[in-house]
Amino acid sequence: MLAQLARPVVPLVGGWRYTEGVFGLSKRTLIVLATLIVVVVLFAFKHNGNASAGDSGSSTCQVTVTADVLNVRASPAGSAKVVDTLHKGDEAGATKTVRGGYREMSANHWAAEQFLRPNAHC
Repeated sequence: MLAQLARPVVPLVGGWRYTEGVFGLSKRTLIVLATLIVVVVLFAFKHNGNASAGDSGSSTCQVTVTADVLNVRASPAGSAKVVDTLHKGDEAGATKTVRGGYREMSANHWAAEQFLRPNAHC
């Protein structure tokens, strides 16, 4: 009986029984805070796909060739083997990965970034 008297008795308000919860917050407040945290985390994960400059994300984008002839190389180096060529005005798919001034077009296909104009989402 003494234990019952020691617990705070709070009337029902809006269908919720307010009792002291974690850090002295009511259950309703804790539920609202937990919901807000979940929403913020989900929002952050949804927008985490936006790569910043220098990010090496491999999402695809479109580029247009601005050089008369552009060599596509096997690795991001001027001395790498030429595996393909593109011509001025050609549009091609590429990734967002840029390394040493070369944009990755696909696996083992790199082109000089200075001769590519990003069209969308690069």
